[in-house]
Amino acid sequence: MKVPAKKYINLMLAVISMLCISNSQAGLSSLCEPHVFSWVRDSDANPVDGTIGEQQLSFTVSEATGIDGVIFRFENKGQRPCSLTDIYLESSLGTLEGILLLDGSDGVSFSQGADPGNMPRWKKVDFEPTSGMTAGSNSPAVSQNGIDHPDEWLSITVATQAGLDQICQELDNQDIRVGIHVQAFDDGGSESFITPEPVSMAILALGGLFLKRRRKI
Repeated sequence: MKVPAKKYINLMLAVISMLCISNSQAGLSSLCEPHVFSWVRDSDANPVDGTIGEQQLSFTVSEATGIDGVIFRFENKGQRPCSLTDIYLESSLGTLEGILLLDGSDGVSFSQGADPGNMPRWKKVDFEPTSGMTAGSNSPAVSQNGIDHPDEWLSITVATQAGLDQICQELDNQDIRVGIHVQAFDDGGSESFITPEPVSMAILALGGLFLKRRRKI
């Protein structure tokens, strides 16, 4: 059954309105909504591994206690083999000032300063991490020291004078972006991922696509 264009547009506007209300209340919460990642595509990349990373990897942001900062907490919630080994933070407005602390669960060992200094395929998404804002799992067992199990996590405390609501908003606006390098997929490959565009932008894009198709009818 076809949905009339007017009803479809009203539905889209209602969903976007709910998202805006949720975002406006971000300052009332001590935690940003969980953020997922989008696979950085390339001709030599593996779409199966890309799908696994998009489904299993995520992070949250919360207020740090007793200091001017926020905590980025990374997790790998899934059963398919892969290990998050490098993390890159890009703060285009300079809101994030530097890494203060790395803290991981048992089996996770990271140090400040990722190797390589930027994620593979970074040019595909015009990504440049802020100086001093990278972290990587420790060698020699790089993948084993990464986040490779559902019960493992890594928290990165980052200095900032901004409140949590501003950090959440900058993530939604992509003024703050997070890139990751993930290794040890089942086929032995590795892939790059980055925070995607906000959900509201995707909804608007779908709405525009629908209207274009309607005009062609």
